[in-house]
Amino acid sequence: MLVIDKFVIDGVRYMVWNDTFTMPTHDGIAMLLSSRDGVGADYILSGEGADVRCYDATGAAAEIDSAARVIAAHVGSIASVVPGVEHIEVRLTDGYASRIMSAGASVRVAG
Repeated sequence: MLVIDKFVIDGVRYMVWNDTFTMPTHDGIAMLLSSRDGVGADYILSGEGADVRCYDATGAAAEIDSAARVIAAHVGSIASVVPGVEHIEVRLTDGYASRIMSAGASVRVAG
């Protein structure tokens, strides 16, 4: 099971990928961030410090905004750093994690 943090700041949903796991392909990122087939997020962040990367809901590289930088810098304590931030812990089953890791995956997730 993969556990991923999801944060909502000013209505924008950010997920933070744990770099101890391999990052999914662009198609896997799009599936994961999808509100229909995944967990619903606008961006996923990976890396830390100056090496933070950001991808949008299509899986394409995106520019890192100020909220994303704050999240990347303070993942463990974001609620105390940014007032009004919502934190959600997302748990991905091993089966779903395997699907998003497959390039070009075309899977419907129940629920």
